[in-house]
Amino acid sequence: MTLENKIRHAEKQLFEAAGLNAEASFVELRRTGASLRVLSFGSGQPVVLLHGVGLSAAAWMPLLGELTGFRIHAVDLPGHGLSGPVAYRRAEVRGHTVRLIDDLYEALALGPTPVVGHSLGAMFALWYAAARPGRIGSLVVVGDPAVALPGVRVRMPLSVMTVPVLGPAVLRSPTPRPVYRALFGMGLGRAAAAAAPSELLDVLRFAARRSGNART
Repeated sequence: MTLENKIRHAEKQLFEAAGLNAEASFVELRRTGASLRVLSFGSGQPVVLLHGVGLSAAAWMPLLGELTGFRIHAVDLPGHGLSGPVAYRRAEVRGHTVRLIDDLYEALALGPTPVVGHSLGAMFALWYAAARPGRIGSLVVVGDPAVALPGVRVRMPLSVMTVPVLGPAVLRSPTPRPVYRALFGMGLGRAAAAAAPSELLDVLRFAARRSGNART
């Protein structure tokens, strides 16, 4: 079974156990040329969810059952989950992200829309809100917006990801589920690691091994 099929299988089990019906689609973005995968749920007021680094749209699963009355669009950010990779260039990530979210809003036909962002996703959303006033209807920022705040330290295992050559090699390495759970706890806390369903850990550890994801 390919990594992609393993990810899809783990997602299917994850959402079925939670009683959730996920509508998966890919949007091809014309400004950036990126291919983003979006998991959509429910109906009503649109809301966009942007996850943190090393995670994927599936990481929002514990919240999705509580967000009734909304049309949720949970996005696999570039190089995460099953979205396509991006060849970022130094000092161009912020501009690329603004164009990427322009593309995303256009592809999903969104007006001013609430956004919930976690860590990296929060930083992307804050950049977009600053560049495009009014496009984000309201914004919830969960956790520090990546490492954008003074005094924030990058902890293990995220710090390893910043090391050239070593970071991508570690991400691509097969990691048994118990080891991945321990690493997950180092990044997000023991309580989060203990509560994370095994299927979610499988989604994330298989996605990390995709070569395009590690490179991004």
